Amino acid sequence: MLMKLEADVFDDIPSLSTLEFNRNNLKDDSFPLDVFKKNQALDSVSFFANELKHVVSNLPSSVTSVDYSANTIFELRAYDFKSTPNLIYLYLQQNMINHLEDFTFAGLTSPLELDLSYNWITAIAKDAFKPLRLTSVLISYKVFRLRFSLILQAVLM
Repeated sequence: MLMKLEADVFDDIPSLSTLEFNRNNLKDDSFPLDVFKKNQALDSVSFFANELKHVVSNLPSSVTSVDYSANTIFELRAYDFKSTPNLIYLYLQQNMINHLEDFTFAGLTSPLELDLSYNWITAIAKDAFKPLRLTSVLISYKVFRLRFSLILQAVLM
């Protein structure tokens, strides 16, 4: 089970396009600040089922797909995705996200498919999705007496 990465682990693989860290024991401090610095061809990264509490903020700008599903992410902060302006697919389902603050997705420039299903979202700030161009947002949750289901198919500018 992978728990930590060395700073230069991917340096000799500049053409690396896909990374899957699925079902490990990776935490926020498992990723040295410059671990992806030589991976400018990286397109897709999956952190499915780890122990991340925040999104990884140092991914290369070439990344178009990230899967953070089944982690323990509690919050998304404004500009969390500024290092990945070209994201097209962002999967955040099955975390513990409870609100979206203004400009959470600021910095993203491509049309985005966003999945926030099965989180604990109770509040979405008015400008949470600005200036995002969304193609699809999925937010659904069902537990006991609470049922919150929202599917938006829109382009917001």
